[in-house]
Amino acid sequence: VRYREGELRTLRRQFDAVLANIHREALIELAPQISAVTAPGGWVAMSGFSPAQLWMVAGAFRELGLQVEEEQHHEDGWGFSGVVLRKPG
Repeated sequence: VRYREGELRTLRRQFDAVLANIHREALIELAPQISAVTAPGGWVAMSGFSPAQLWMVAGAFRELGLQVEEEQHHEDGWGFSGVVLRKPG
């Protein structure tokens, strides 16, 4: 496994897997760029938002054609969610 760190706009290729653990607002704002660097058939795994915010984050990616594969919710203490989406292809 190799990872790459940097700004999305500087990436010149697509990836089979993209991981993001950042705030809801950043995920929604970056959705088009994250989708663009995700290869067809690849997936995006995200966390960093509350269970109540899941629909907003997943919705931004569904609008771009990605499909929800799995959702995770953890309510211990402050509560957080994660989602895995797949890009068709």
